[in-house]
Amino acid sequence: MRGYCRFEEEVLAEAEKNVEAAPLQRLFGKGHLAFTVDQGTYMERYQGLVELAGQNLSDCAEAYFLRSEQLQTAIVLAANVDGTPGAAALMIQRMPGAVSEGQMPDSVDEAEETWNRVRILMKTVKAEELLDPELSSEDLLLRLFHEDGVRVYDSKSLEHRCRCSREKVSRTLKSFPKDEVLDLLVDGFVEAKCEFCNSNYRFDQDQVNALHGA
Repeated sequence: MRGYCRFEEEVLAEAEKNVEAAPLQRLFGKGHLAFTVDQGTYMERYQGLVELAGQNLSDCAEAYFLRSEQLQTAIVLAANVDGTPGAAALMIQRMPGAVSEGQMPDSVDEAEETWNRVRILMKTVKAEELLDPELSSEDLLLRLFHEDGVRVYDSKSLEHRCRCSREKVSRTLKSFPKDEVLDLLVDGFVEAKCEFCNSNYRFDQDQVNALHGA
């Protein structure tokens, strides 16, 4: 997962005065939300776009799944900006109907009622629960959907890692003419900053010359 946000303080301060607009349009203005799906090494990535419509980003994401994937989706987002920063999300989807062995499919009305009930239950989750480091995902799901039965698949651990590296930045600088790179020198250094992990890579003039075989 990667992301970064840039904003102009004066523009943001002015936008926050527009209380009549929805928070999403007030803070982001016009634009679109892009979903890039990476399907693995041997599959092509594809991208879906949706307009910035609704009250918040979860509304946009729900619209994307409904229009692009034809899947009804409900999403709850939570973030903590006070104290230790943190963010969390809970998403449910109404999957296409499937018939289990020896089991008749639910009627349309029953399926719709089940979806509405599960969506209402999910909406009862509180931000404090989503952000609580002591409350596991399994316990949270059981708390919400214990009457329906919960099956938990093996989890995948996350690690703090970025795709950027000094080697990649070096290759990029090497792809430009040396004179153009030297024109970027400020106080004796060319500096490249990764907007995702905030890493800075600095190259002095001798290092730039070395990249270009001088």
